[in-house]
Amino acid sequence: MKFIYLLSTLTTILFLSSCVEEKKNEPEQIGRNTFEILKNISIKSKQQYIEHFPSVEDIRELAKNETLVTDQKTRNEMTSMPKEEWIELILKDYNQTKEKAATLGINWQEITYLDYVYEIEEKKGLKGVKGKLYFKSNEKSYHIEVNSIWNGTEYMIIRIKDLSE
Repeated sequence: MKFIYLLSTLTTILFLSSCVEEKKNEPEQIGRNTFEILKNISIKSKQQYIEHFPSVEDIRELAKNETLVTDQKTRNEMTSMPKEEWIELILKDYNQTKEKAATLGINWQEITYLDYVYEIEEKKGLKGVKGKLYFKSNEKSYHIEVNSIWNGTEYMIIRIKDLSE
C-alpha cells in the first residue's frame, strides 16, 4: 500500500515538474526572462549580460539543423558569423539601452512588469518571436523590443533593443 502511495506521489511530482518545465518554453516566458535581465542590468557586469544570450557556438550548432533553419542563406550567415561581431552587437544594444534609460531616469532595480506582447513568425527559414516588453518606472510606462529564436527546445533571446516611452 505504501508503495502505491509513493508511486502515485512520484507520478504527480513528475507530472507537475514537467508542466513547469514546459512553461519555460512558452513565448510568454520570454517577457518574464527579459524583465529579469533588465531588472538586474545595473548590478551585473557586461560579461554577465552577454551570458544571457546564445553563444556563437550555439548559433552555429543551431544552423546545422536543417529542420529548424530551413533557408540555406540563413544557415550560411549563422555558421560564418564572427564571434567578435556577435558580442559587438549584444554590447551595442546593451550600451544604447543603458544610455537611453539614464536619459529617461529609469532605475532598473525598481521597474514593474506590465505586459509582454509578441508575435510568432518564421523569417528567413527560422522560427522566432518578435515582441515588446512593457514595464513601468517612476509612474511612466516604457517598452523595449525583444527578439528570440527557437532552437527546438526553447526560445533563445537574441536581441533586447530600442527602449522607448
